[in-house]
Amino acid sequence: MLVLLQYIQSYLIDIFLLIARLFPIFMFIPFLNSRVLNSQLLKYIIIFI
Repeated sequence: MLVLLQYIQSYLIDIFLLIARLFPIFMFIPFLNSRVLNSQLLKYIIIFI
């Protein structure tokens, strides 16, 4: 049971880190127009991945 709890905890931490990593991209999207979005968003995704 303890192993299961540790697995769930590490899984939640991974999800949290992923959200924290993607959050700045979602913050920037509304401020970019479509032309800038096409070029810059790909750069951000490549950098963050």
